[in-house]
Amino acid sequence: MSRKRDSVLWELSFPNSTKKSYVFGTMHVQDSFAFSHLEKALKYQGVCQVMACEYNLDLRSNIQSQHIFLNPSGQGLSELYGPRLFKKLNNASVKYFDIDLHALQSVLPFGITSMLTSKLLSNDYAVNLDQHLWDSAIKQNMEREGLELFEDQLTILSSIDMQFQLKQLKDILLNYSKYAASLKDMCTLYEQEKIHALYQKSKKSLGRYKKLLLFNRNEQMANSIIEISSQKTLFAAVGAAHLSGDKGVLHLLNQKGVKIKPC
Repeated sequence: MSRKRDSVLWELSFPNSTKKSYVFGTMHVQDSFAFSHLEKALKYQGVCQVMACEYNLDLRSNIQSQHIFLNPSGQGLSELYGPRLFKKLNNASVKYFDIDLHALQSVLPFGITSMLTSKLLSNDYAVNLDQHLWDSAIKQNMEREGLELFEDQLTILSSIDMQFQLKQLKDILLNYSKYAASLKDMCTLYEQEKIHALYQKSKKSLGRYKKLLLFNRNEQMANSIIEISSQKTLFAAVGAAHLSGDKGVLHLLNQKGVKIKPC
């Protein structure tokens, strides 16, 4: 795949088949910027038989009941950071995000990071983009699949070192302006369909966990796309950061004999 070709939507052609499948890069948020390519996505979703997201969203109610972001260690944030640093971080959280960390003592830092990010974005739509596409598939009576098992995502989450999570949360709170600007830049890149630049920024933010959170998952998703598409036409929606790169979903599909073309 040429690095010069930027698109959030790609057509997939398979050997010995005239059927086309599609992979669409999403942002897992409710802000209107994420929906800037919705019309194009719905057009191609409508010609496919199967809808797939990173995991099966029909299981969302079961997943939400699992309290996936609760800290199993039982240690609160004030204990993990120490009283002095916790007070400093909480002051920043209240000032910039109107969130009191005292109420989130038992939540994993990753969960709080997700909350802070959501606070910087608008809730223009009732659900995030992935769920919106999933709901559209339900209305069209499409078959629905997950490219990954959610249990595998839980295993990955539990593998991430607490110190890494704590540092990421601390960096956001102590460098609010820088983080807000970076997030705004990500939004702009998505609107402009610059998936390669989006991938680079995402990879950098993951540090030593880019293999666990990005590369390994890309391999799984690419394999699932090929498996499902061997039977029926597929519209797959995955986080846009998973598309690009030498170990991205598009390159992996191409390596496995799938012809790819931007839509």
